[in-house]
Amino acid sequence: MALSNQNDIEVIMVGGTLFKQSMVNLGLDTFEALNSMRADLYIMGVYNFDLEIGISILRSSEALIKRKMASISTEVLSMVTKINWTRFLITLSVL
Repeated sequence: MALSNQNDIEVIMVGGTLFKQSMVNLGLDTFEALNSMRADLYIMGVYNFDLEIGISILRSSEALIKRKMASISTEVLSMVTKINWTRFLITLSVL
Protein backbone atom coordinates (compact mmCIF):
# COMPACT_ATOMS: atom_id res chain seq x y z
CA MET A 1 0.00 0.00 0.00
CA ALA A 2 2.96 2.34 0.58
CA LEU A 3 3.75 2.20 -3.15
CA SER A 4 0.51 4.02 -3.92
CA ASN A 5 2.15 7.23 -2.64
CA GLN A 6 4.85 7.08 -5.35
CA ASN A 7 4.09 9.13 -8.47
CA ASP A 8 6.21 7.01 -10.83
CA ILE A 9 4.74 3.63 -9.81
CA GLU A 10 1.42 2.29 -11.05
CA VAL A 11 -0.39 0.03 -8.58
CA ILE A 12 -2.93 -2.33 -10.11
CA MET A 13 -5.30 -4.14 -7.76
CA VAL A 14 -6.87 -7.39 -8.89
CA GLY A 15 -10.12 -8.89 -7.68
CA GLY A 16 -10.56 -11.50 -5.01
CA THR A 17 -10.48 -11.39 -1.25
CA LEU A 18 -7.83 -9.41 0.60
CA PHE A 19 -5.87 -11.64 2.98
CA LYS A 20 -4.93 -8.99 5.54
CA GLN A 21 -2.11 -10.92 7.22
CA SER A 22 -0.06 -10.91 4.00
CA MET A 23 -1.80 -8.01 2.23
CA VAL A 24 -2.41 -10.13 -0.88
CA ASN A 25 -5.56 -10.79 -2.87
CA LEU A 26 -6.60 -14.44 -3.02
CA GLY A 27 -9.22 -16.50 -4.80
CA LEU A 28 -10.45 -17.46 -8.23
CA ASP A 29 -11.16 -13.83 -9.23
CA THR A 30 -7.54 -12.95 -8.49
CA PHE A 31 -6.18 -15.95 -10.40
CA GLU A 32 -8.38 -15.24 -13.44
CA ALA A 33 -7.46 -11.54 -13.49
CA LEU A 34 -3.77 -12.45 -13.60
CA ASN A 35 -4.32 -14.45 -16.81
CA SER A 36 -4.47 -11.20 -18.79
CA MET A 37 -1.56 -9.43 -17.08
CA ARG A 38 2.21 -9.29 -17.35
CA ALA A 39 4.55 -7.78 -14.75
CA ASP A 40 8.09 -6.49 -15.13
CA LEU A 41 8.93 -7.17 -11.49
CA TYR A 42 7.16 -9.23 -8.84
CA ILE A 43 8.29 -8.58 -5.27
CA MET A 44 7.27 -11.74 -3.44
CA GLY A 45 7.16 -12.08 0.31
CA VAL A 46 7.84 -15.52 1.77
CA TYR A 47 7.48 -17.04 5.21
CA ASN A 48 10.68 -19.07 5.19
CA PHE A 49 13.18 -20.61 2.84
CA ASP A 50 15.32 -23.71 2.82
CA LEU A 51 18.31 -24.54 0.62
CA GLU A 52 16.85 -27.92 -0.36
CA ILE A 53 13.09 -27.35 -0.22
CA GLY A 54 12.88 -23.76 -1.44
CA ILE A 55 10.44 -21.12 -0.22
CA SER A 56 7.58 -21.77 2.20
CA ILE A 57 4.10 -20.27 2.08
CA LEU A 58 1.62 -21.11 4.84
CA ARG A 59 -1.61 -21.26 2.82
CA SER A 60 -2.07 -23.20 -0.41
CA SER A 61 -4.38 -20.48 -1.78
CA GLU A 62 -1.63 -17.90 -1.25
CA ALA A 63 0.98 -20.20 -2.81
CA LEU A 64 -1.23 -20.62 -5.90
CA ILE A 65 -1.44 -16.85 -6.45
CA LYS A 66 2.27 -16.35 -5.80
CA ARG A 67 3.10 -19.12 -8.28
CA LYS A 68 0.84 -17.47 -10.86
CA MET A 69 2.39 -14.04 -10.27
CA ALA A 70 5.88 -15.49 -10.69
CA SER A 71 4.86 -17.14 -13.96
CA ILE A 72 3.63 -13.85 -15.49
CA SER A 73 6.58 -11.77 -14.30
CA THR A 74 9.84 -11.05 -16.08
CA GLU A 75 11.74 -10.90 -12.79
CA VAL A 76 10.96 -12.14 -9.28
CA LEU A 77 12.52 -10.61 -6.18
CA SER A 78 11.93 -12.31 -2.85
CA MET A 79 12.23 -10.48 0.42
CA VAL A 80 13.71 -11.96 3.57
CA THR A 81 12.89 -10.57 7.00
CA LYS A 82 15.37 -10.61 9.85
CA ILE A 83 13.38 -13.41 11.53
CA ASN A 84 13.49 -15.58 8.40
CA TRP A 85 17.19 -14.84 7.88
CA THR A 86 17.89 -15.88 11.48
CA ARG A 87 16.00 -19.16 10.94
CA PHE A 88 18.05 -19.72 7.78
CA LEU A 89 21.33 -19.14 9.61
CA ILE A 90 20.28 -21.46 12.44
CA THR A 91 19.40 -24.14 9.87
CA LEU A 92 22.81 -23.78 8.26
CA SER A 93 24.59 -24.14 11.59
CA VAL A 94 22.65 -27.35 12.35
CA LEU A 95 23.51 -28.87 8.96
